[in-house]
Amino acid sequence: MIYGTLAARDGAGDWHHRHQRQNDDDVDDGRDFAARESENSALELLDQIDATVPVVLEMSSFQLEEFEELKRSPHIAALTNVYPDHLNRYRDLDEYTWAKAQIFLHQQPRDFVILNFDNAVCTRLRPKALGQTVWFSRTRAIKQGARVEKDWLVWLDENGLNKILPIENLIVGQHNIENALAALAIAKAWGVESDVIAAALREFKGIPHRLELVRAWNGVQYINDTTATAPQATIAALQTLARGDRQIYLLAGGSDKGLPYGAMAKKILETRAQVILLDGSATEKMERALTEQNAQTQVAGHAQTLADAVRLAQTLARAGDIVLLSPGAASFGMFANEFERGEQFRALVQAL
Repeated sequence: MIYGTLAARDGAGDWHHRHQRQNDDDVDDGRDFAARESENSALELLDQIDATVPVVLEMSSFQLEEFEELKRSPHIAALTNVYPDHLNRYRDLDEYTWAKAQIFLHQQPRDFVILNFDNAVCTRLRPKALGQTVWFSRTRAIKQGARVEKDWLVWLDENGLNKILPIENLIVGQHNIENALAALAIAKAWGVESDVIAAALREFKGIPHRLELVRAWNGVQYINDTTATAPQATIAALQTLARGDRQIYLLAGGSDKGLPYGAMAKKILETRAQVILLDGSATEKMERALTEQNAQTQVAGHAQTLADAVRLAQTLARAGDIVLLSPGAASFGMFANEFERGEQFRALVQAL
């Protein structure tokens, strides 16, 4: 069971792909499945789970709130990171963190909790874990767990250091390295062999709606990152895509979740991204944050609809540029959810 403010879907999809590969010859009855909040409620599946059913669940903090009442946590729980989010629902970061911690607070000593050593909140939560802790880290030389060593993903345990895969074989982006490390730790806790993990990591090409290349048209790449519903996710996208002199046209804005936009404004200025702002309650906060960073010149325009935003970006972009839908805000008001927003973006781009 996986949870993280950022990129939990990548982690869930990555691990699900890895598990499927290990069991290609063994699992053919449909019992191996991944559940996402957008498709079905993971809690509705609990009665279907027994010791013989491998399940990958991506859980929202809203769903995890119910675990406090149920007093249940999974055998393997992964908390990939914690950043401010959903502060329109939670009183503060501490209350949000407590909801997320439910993923492992009810474990037993035989269980496993996968934690990100690079995330301050994850390390602070560690003493509350009852299960066995498995760390992963992109930046620190941890003694046991999954880490990066000389541009390789490696696994360290009582048997020593085991090289898994060069990071050049992964999807580009620091957050994707972290997702791969988390998935490596989960797979090892489950007992998957290193060669199977390496092969699956090499083959994994990402999931829809997360830095998804929709189309290259007239030399311009159109990328769908609609699941970036918080500023930190948009920051990660800009950090991944900013290269050399190529211009990024960022489609951002939407429904406010009570989050600050100062860091996102700084990253927009740092990467020289031109922003096309979508209508929504978060948009005024974004614009104010850009002004506070003296980055108001980075605003290329405003759009009442996503179609207007795509048309404006198409007009501005030149060969070698990127048009990136990475809103940094929720979708409610203009769309039913972020997936509808992403599907509409795909359709608009394909129609160019």
